[in-house]
Formats: sequence, C-alpha cells, structure tokens
Amino acid sequence: MLLDLDLNALSKKLKVNTAKIIKAWKAGKRDWDITQSSGIEQWKLNWLRRELQHERWKITIKRKSLLRNKGTSANRELWLQQKS
Repeated sequence: MLLDLDLNALSKKLKVNTAKIIKAWKAGKRDWDITQSSGIEQWKLNWLRRELQHERWKITIKRKSLLRNKGTSANRELWLQQKS
C-alpha cells in the first residue's frame, strides 16, 4: 500500500524507529510486547497507529472518488499508481 506519510519525519517527531514498530506490528506483536522490549511509551504507539489509520482512510476516499470518475485517463493513471 502506498502511504503519503513520511516515516522519517514521524521517527524524528516521536523519537522512535517507526519502521521497526510497523514491522513488529506486521509480525503480530502486541503493543505491550513492543513497549516492554523497546521502552517506547504506550501513547506513542497509539499516536502512530492513529496516523497510519488516518492515511489509510485518506487513500480509501481517494480511490472511491477515482472509481466514480473512472472515465478520465488522468484519474485512471493515478488510481493504477496507488494500486501498485
């Protein structure tokens, strides 16, 4: 999935390795396990999760609007870029 979110900026803002946290989530680790193993505060994990959910929501809205306007080639190209 293509995210417009800059993970490096988030890493600097939260002072944590966001890519490492995302990999841990994908591996099925719980927030408590991540908190205990890395020392990251729980509120930072919650904040990061909300940011990622917000980006997914924005992508969903874009895709729905592109599907409505599927006839135009520019929208179709943008939709195909996001799909990959």
